[in-house]
Amino acid sequence: MMHAENTENNQHDDSAAPIGELRDSTTALCFDEGFAAEEQDNLSAIASEYFNRLPPGSLGLMLVQEAAESERIVVLPKTVTALPAPFVGPAVMKSAVFLPGCLFRLAA
Repeated sequence: MMHAENTENNQHDDSAAPIGELRDSTTALCFDEGFAAEEQDNLSAIASEYFNRLPPGSLGLMLVQEAAESERIVVLPKTVTALPAPFVGPAVMKSAVFLPGCLFRLAA
């Protein structure tokens, strides 16, 4: 998501395009327990990484804010012994995109 902010970076377009597609979709973002859209209230380790590393007003932070406002956030336990049912099985490989620290579950 950092490259989406730097128009001089050769990965800018490849980084910005998926963020735009996610913003326009019904896809939910998954975070660990403690997620709050407001940084001062957030206890999620994953969301903290976004808040700490992405500049205010960035595409990535806008994506998180818009997903929270439209109730497209799924909060998962910090420790998981088994994946919740919607994320289990071969279908998940066809219906989800895995990114470092986060799972974006695509709409059917």
